[in-house]
Amino acid sequence: MRNEQIKSEILQSLSIELDALLEDTDKIEGAYDYEERYLLFIRSMNKIVLQKIVGEIPQNRNKKKLHTCAGVIKLAKNHKLAQTNSTFGISGKLQEMVCLVGQNQVFADGEALFSEMMGISVCGKQIQRVSEYYGQRIEEAGAKSIEEGEPSPLVGNGADLTYVMPDGSMLFTRENGWKEIKVARIFSQNDNIQIESEGEERSSRTLLR
Repeated sequence: MRNEQIKSEILQSLSIELDALLEDTDKIEGAYDYEERYLLFIRSMNKIVLQKIVGEIPQNRNKKKLHTCAGVIKLAKNHKLAQTNSTFGISGKLQEMVCLVGQNQVFADGEALFSEMMGISVCGKQIQRVSEYYGQRIEEAGAKSIEEGEPSPLVGNGADLTYVMPDGSMLFTRENGWKEIKVARIFSQNDNIQIESEGEERSSRTLLR
């Protein structure tokens, strides 16, 4: 019965949003504005559907706000979607995406990416906090692995040759100025593929450590 009610409410919201979309697109002439309006419709329905599935929260129950890939929603503290790292108030999936952006972009630039590409607000400071939190956890796990003498993950199948290409470079850090960074590329013999008839080979997959 509850599922039928949820579907009915979603379809009612869809009808309202779709009527507004059709009315607006009839007036829009430019291709860019046309697609932009459609994306606004998709993002709006994305949040509406998620909130309807999660359900309305009675006033007498503990509730919280959660930042998700669909935007900020309200849900009960014991809801399965809320069972994530409570340090940030961000869903597990969005935390994963924040880390992906944080390791590839300057934190402040990541804020603009979330706004433009997903239509949600994730500030640069949030990206920094989440990225540094999990970066620290990875560093601690790595240190523990070394301390306990755990073997490194196997590259290749164990029978092939494994290549190691070490190098060093200088990197400017905020705290200590210029520092030498040691980097090594590790890859298996099978990671080389032939790309030209003359037999020239190039590594197509490498594991950077």
